Amino acid sequence: MKLAIKINTLANIGYDDRFAILRLRSVTRFIHHIALDVVCNYKQFQMEEQVNNKSLGECEECESLYFLHTSKMANLCPECSYLLYGYINCSHKFENGRCIYCYWDGSSSKYLETLKGES
Repeated sequence: MKLAIKINTLANIGYDDRFAILRLRSVTRFIHHIALDVVCNYKQFQMEEQVNNKSLGECEECESLYFLHTSKMANLCPECSYLLYGYINCSHKFENGRCIYCYWDGSSSKYLETLKGES
């Protein structure tokens, strides 16, 4: 009985009502696309917030910027402190050209390249 009422109701809607339903679907799709855009840009926003809220240092060896709290050594990024002195390295995960954990950009010096070549 309820199904028959729904079918009759849908069959009896006028042109204006159908247009309103189509507009509602269009608006819903538009909102969905906006939500997707927000989600896609959220990671970039998170990275910018980290940069703004944390102290950055410049590594003396490779000259990359890095979050100071991620390195055990003053003036060296986690990668250089690992390669030069054996400290624990960051588990790098790169997005937009930088590690999301320590902000290292993958830079290396000529000296570090020779060390990597020897091992």
